[in-house]
Amino acid sequence: SSTPYSFGLTGLSPSTQYFFCAIANNSNGTTPASNVLNFTTGAAGPPTQVTTSAATSVGSAGATLNGSANPSGSSTTGYFRYATTDPGTCNDTFGTATTPASALGAGSSSTPYSFGLTGLSPSTQYFFCAIANNSNGTTPASNVLNFTTGAAGSGATANFEAGTNGATIAATDPGSATAWDSVSTSSSTLVYDNTHVAHGSLAAELATPAAGGSPYLRWTSTGLGSTTPSDWYGRVYIYLSANLPAPSRIVLIRSGGASVAALRLGTSGTIDLLDAGGVKRATTNVPLTLNAWNRIEWHVVNNATTGSLECKLFVGANSDGTVADDSVNFAGFPTGSNTDDVRFGFNTSGANLGPMWLDDIVANAGAYPGHA
Repeated sequence: SSTPYSFGLTGLSPSTQYFFCAIANNSNGTTPASNVLNFTTGAAGPPTQVTTSAATSVGSAGATLNGSANPSGSSTTGYFRYATTDPGTCNDTFGTATTPASALGAGSSSTPYSFGLTGLSPSTQYFFCAIANNSNGTTPASNVLNFTTGAAGSGATANFEAGTNGATIAATDPGSATAWDSVSTSSSTLVYDNTHVAHGSLAAELATPAAGGSPYLRWTSTGLGSTTPSDWYGRVYIYLSANLPAPSRIVLIRSGGASVAALRLGTSGTIDLLDAGGVKRATTNVPLTLNAWNRIEWHVVNNATTGSLECKLFVGANSDGTVADDSVNFAGFPTGSNTDDVRFGFNTSGANLGPMWLDDIVANAGAYPGHA
């Protein structure tokens, strides 16, 4: 007896006539249908299924907004609006729109998208919703969600002023405003020193021998003052009398025992910005000035897939300036889900690195620290 069958087509063009016929096959041969029929797809419409999803990677100054939309067959973009007041319903006039918008393609199924917000105020409630647009119209989501940013990080600081010139820097000693949770001398030089100081009377001197080493100073969640910060700022002053013979990560940001971001000093004095995979995503154009103090500040937003890292340089005579000599960043790459470990020094083992002096270090601040 005759047996019905069917097949669902997707990805067709809107407002287009299609012709089709049935064909059957078995071991005795193939038989086309005796008739050909046709249908015309409907006109493309505005986006549908626009949905606001919960924010992720919420920190003291940033968050990732999430949503999805169905392009309904036309080239579509998705974005968000957000504000500190509740709009009641999602619309395309309240608050601030995120830019640039995300390209969602011209398909006919729900497509997720996200946007990483930065520069938010600590301890503040924000309302947001997803909106999608194509040539046929704009569709706001049917729901508005909210999140509250965390409290601003109190920050960890180290100025080395309470140390003793020539003494090896040790964990928990009183030499820094915030005690180090651990240090690694790695058969290398890691001492309080007054040869070069950015401010005050002492700095930290680091150097490795010909046999190699990796000396560093480390704060974990204890010193950072927050169990798992995910949106924070830092600063370090650095002095070099010569460029390094090999690159080394001078600021290493870690989570769960693995590196999630880093600032790597190259052999020409420029700074590479590395993501969680150790991939170089940006490099400063301006090198550090030798035989002078330089200030490096950074802003990291931890996210397992769409994290970001920005670095600002204030070099030489401008080390205490207010306008950066260079600023570079990357966004949309993995930087881990949070930060529970920050290390300063030569975090890549190497021979004859330095000497290098560090001073006036800050981590887990709620905004760019500025000069000391």
